[in-house]
Amino acid sequence: KKKGRKDQSLQAVVLTDSYQRRFLPLSSEKPRCLLPLANIPVIEYTLEFLASCQVREVFLVCSAHADLIRSYIKDSSWSKPSSPFFVNIIKSSESRSVGDAMRDIDSKAIIDSDFLLITGDVVANIPFDGILDAHRARRAADPNAIMTSITRKVSATHHTRAIAETGTFVVSKPSNRVLMYQPNKVFEASSQKVCIDKDILDECKDGQLGIHNDLIDCQIDICSPDVPVLFTDNFDYEDLRKDFVRGVLTSDLLGKTIYIHTVDDHYAARVCNFSTYKELARNILGRWTYPMVPDSNSFRNVPTSFKYRRGNKYIESDVSIGRYCDIGYETLIGAGTTLGPNSSVSSSCVGRRCSIGENTRITNSFLFSDVTVGRHSNIEGAIVADGAAIGDNCLIPSGCIVSFGVKLPDNTKLNPGTKLTAVSTFRSTYRSASHGLSSEEDSSDTYESDSDDLSLSNDLFDDSDAESDHPIVHSRTHSTGSYQKVQTRLRTRRSSINSQVSGLSGSDIDDGSESKFEREARASIDRAVSNNHGVDVAKLELTTLRLAMNAPYTKVRRATADVLVKHVELLISKESIPLTAAVQKIFGEYGPMFSKQVFNDADRLDLLYSLAEACLMRGNENGSAILMHASMLLYDEDILPEHVILAWWRDVSKFDDYKSLLAGMKTFIDWLQTAEEEND
Repeated sequence: KKKGRKDQSLQAVVLTDSYQRRFLPLSSEKPRCLLPLANIPVIEYTLEFLASCQVREVFLVCSAHADLIRSYIKDSSWSKPSSPFFVNIIKSSESRSVGDAMRDIDSKAIIDSDFLLITGDVVANIPFDGILDAHRARRAADPNAIMTSITRKVSATHHTRAIAETGTFVVSKPSNRVLMYQPNKVFEASSQKVCIDKDILDECKDGQLGIHNDLIDCQIDICSPDVPVLFTDNFDYEDLRKDFVRGVLTSDLLGKTIYIHTVDDHYAARVCNFSTYKELARNILGRWTYPMVPDSNSFRNVPTSFKYRRGNKYIESDVSIGRYCDIGYETLIGAGTTLGPNSSVSSSCVGRRCSIGENTRITNSFLFSDVTVGRHSNIEGAIVADGAAIGDNCLIPSGCIVSFGVKLPDNTKLNPGTKLTAVSTFRSTYRSASHGLSSEEDSSDTYESDSDDLSLSNDLFDDSDAESDHPIVHSRTHSTGSYQKVQTRLRTRRSSINSQVSGLSGSDIDDGSESKFEREARASIDRAVSNNHGVDVAKLELTTLRLAMNAPYTKVRRATADVLVKHVELLISKESIPLTAAVQKIFGEYGPMFSKQVFNDADRLDLLYSLAEACLMRGNENGSAILMHASMLLYDEDILPEHVILAWWRDVSKFDDYKSLLAGMKTFIDWLQTAEEEND
């Protein structure tokens, strides 16, 4: 009996990357799964849940910040022999979606049984044995069953239910087989309507139909080994719910079935955005997640010494509390923290080794570790990350985010929703015309000493999910470091360009050193443009080829740029179309292909270099003008942002081999710099 139980033990796949940008600027330096939630890294809640599920092997799939996560796990108790499961780190640097991650899993052939698919930001205390047994019973009764999705029944407006992460399930009763899934449309009035196909009604003629818009989708799924294979077979599946679940349910060819299992009396939720982050912290302090509560001190990888006090107050040992301090309800304070006289902390989480000055008020806020706050300051509804320092008499109002290592001088007063980061890569993204500041002193004087390191934003602390479908912008180490890597690689390519430019006459480029993928990619794009197949067909064929040959996006961008520039020249030379119109025709229709090929500033810089080299290698006087008009069009389409173009210009101006391109681009660059100065 014990042997049979072991044979049926689970594997788990944990997606550590959210493939989103909701936690910027924090996630530019540290992944969401390593951010502290009630002073415990988020991923610890997920791993503790997996330990309770009797999982035998865990695969952590990492994209952004893979090295940080690898280092964290290596130094943790999860990598020791006493760990309840074996942890494997899978670095999937080319993954830009759940679909890419699952295809990577399938290519490695590591799944040998039913497995648990979960994101690295889940907090759950649900008993799992009964759910797993029910899944296996369904699989035995229905050979086509491939997935059981775990949901939690709540009200439709529950505070831990992120709108953009939920949808409407139409299920057959009493089996709970999913017949239809409709994602919520956040900004459309029609989002309240559910259109059910007549075939679904006919299928439930003898049973009951359940329509559920009151479920939290916990992103916990028990999957059969068929799931990764289906992602590979259907290369256009990107999102787990919107693409995979809907695709399976609407396909007559696949013939697969999906079920849901709904829990009523336990806790499960995800850290989807800053709003749910706040609510999950409140739920943890409110003991809804028991036994994963602070005073249980049961996290095997994070030793703590919290003691519970009346009013859901949790204070660790070695906390120094000054005279007349007020510690309010639902408050957590980490070890080594010092609270000055007459200070007040309520409905907040304060990390370890923090220093709070006298007469300072902290309300509904989250201070990570090693934060310093001066005297007479007020922090309300904000997040202050590790190592940040806030001076005396400062005001940090609702929605503000002070990222890692940011230092604010005395008398700083931020506008609501301001986001501050020390990562220079994001300066243009996180800055407003007013710099997000108001002060008794002039803001430019206030930040003079840190002007090279501080990036500012006046974006509001938004509880909505407006950015939910955007890919993630990668970490500081990945993005900033990638600039040097990209530039080194491109400078190596420049040496080969110098030896080839003189021999080019505008004909097709046939570089003998190019890869098989680049040759086939060029042929695919060329065929789509020549036959007017449209951008969707071109993207589909290129995606199919990339996945089939496991090619990096660098080669995809290079091939796309080269073919589009080639077709611009063909329109100019063979059809006598003016250059500006030719660029508009080709890049206006096929330029959006690049939006699925760039995911961070390093990628955008690489794209601009690829365009420049494609123009340079044509070897005629049109290259400079083509590059300028193509860059302007991609700038207007928000594919190439201003700060990337200016960074490219500063770098490329140092090299003689690009001089022929600089004359045409200078007009555009001057315009960008003038606009930037006016904004400043």
